[in-house]
Amino acid sequence: MDNRWLWPFELKEKIGQGGMGVVYRARYVKNDREVAVKILPAEIAADKKIATRFERELEVLKKLKHPNIVYCFGGKCEGDQHFYAMELVEGGSLERLLKKRGRLPWEQVIEYTLQLCSALYFAHEHGFIHRDVKPGNLLLTNTGKLKLSDFGLARARSDVGLTEHGKTMGTFHYMSPEQIRGKPPLTGSADLYAMGCVMYEMMAGRPPFRGHSPAEILQKHLEKPAPPVSTNAMDCPAALEQIILDLLEKRVEDRPLSAIDVARRLKQVTQTTSLDATTRDITIRNTQAAQAVQEAMGTSERSFSGRAVTPKSWSMVLAVVAVMLMALLFWNGYSSNRPQTAGKGGELWVEALKNSNSDVRIAAAKALGEIGPSAEGSVEALTLALSEDSNREVRRAAAESLGQIGAPAASAMRELDKVYQTDAEPQVRQEAEAASNAIRNSKKEDKSLGAWPFYLAGILVALAGIGAVVFSRIARTMRN
Repeated sequence: MDNRWLWPFELKEKIGQGGMGVVYRARYVKNDREVAVKILPAEIAADKKIATRFERELEVLKKLKHPNIVYCFGGKCEGDQHFYAMELVEGGSLERLLKKRGRLPWEQVIEYTLQLCSALYFAHEHGFIHRDVKPGNLLLTNTGKLKLSDFGLARARSDVGLTEHGKTMGTFHYMSPEQIRGKPPLTGSADLYAMGCVMYEMMAGRPPFRGHSPAEILQKHLEKPAPPVSTNAMDCPAALEQIILDLLEKRVEDRPLSAIDVARRLKQVTQTTSLDATTRDITIRNTQAAQAVQEAMGTSERSFSGRAVTPKSWSMVLAVVAVMLMALLFWNGYSSNRPQTAGKGGELWVEALKNSNSDVRIAAAKALGEIGPSAEGSVEALTLALSEDSNREVRRAAAESLGQIGAPAASAMRELDKVYQTDAEPQVRQEAEAASNAIRNSKKEDKSLGAWPFYLAGILVALAGIGAVVFSRIARTMRN
């Protein structure tokens, strides 16, 4: 690109771009120092919310001077000019490093996390919560120093006026359960949870929770325990794995108290004790598994090399199998007729459907459709979203989920027909019509009736087994 000027900076090449502006490599003309200049284009700055976030980021960075936080030299937010200068970090981001290498050695994970702990503890002690800790916001120098950047979502704990009430921000793979619910006030524990997600990804080469949709990822953050780190990283010390899992606890009170507490525990992790313990555990498990296999093989050999299996034995086996099959089919029929409940997860999605973040509401609407009518209040919540939500995609997702629920969503028929007639968006009207038709066409018969052929098959097998026993006894009597 041609050189441009934003006094007192000479803008050179563009090195980054995102929703919160464009970053250029630049030269500070007074001393020829190379810096990074972040600019919010005028057309984007016209959005007052984005402009406010940009101004907030500048103010936060000016207050937070720490070796592991990107240094801000100052800037300007007046009229159509929104920019600030910060130190130029040449080594790229942790995100780029992970894409290149997959996963990192556990010693390097600890080193980076200790630096992140230092940055977060400093920010928290000064009253700021970052709210968007993720690999893309962790920059690396050429000497291996980690720098926390992008404070556009950060806010002071005492200043609830900077964001909308209940606003859920952050990136899905690193969002804490309390962020997903959008219930302020957040604490530094949300940043610790995100740090646990980053540690997991550095160690295992993948985030702790993955899914085919945002709804699936969010649901796992809310409900599912994190899979063991050692599943994907056998060299992970046991003590380090425990720290990561503690950071990923669902409840704030179950996580470490502060970043400094995490740092203390990390410093206690040593290679000899942790790796030896892990190795011994693996060896014991493998030995036990091998012994079990050998014993099973020995038992099988004895069974086939022993006395011949008699018709009486076969008949008894058939009888036992028949009884087991009947029991299994009975349990299948019983369980299919039992009312299923979505549990706490369904309640959380109903709650998330009220969140002010449209992405979360869309994910919640889709999740309720997948869960079905077992989530208490789901039909009512989806109907309300269909009629009142200002976001087109939320209304569309709500209509689709009501159609997916089927007959139990019959109470939403009137609202679906109304939306079909009056909604301004053609896609929403189309989805409402499809949902209305799906509900009308839903079969209300008990689907468990389809299990009767299996019951009949089970009865026939049972009769065959009993017949084999009777035949065996008659034959034995005749021989005697």
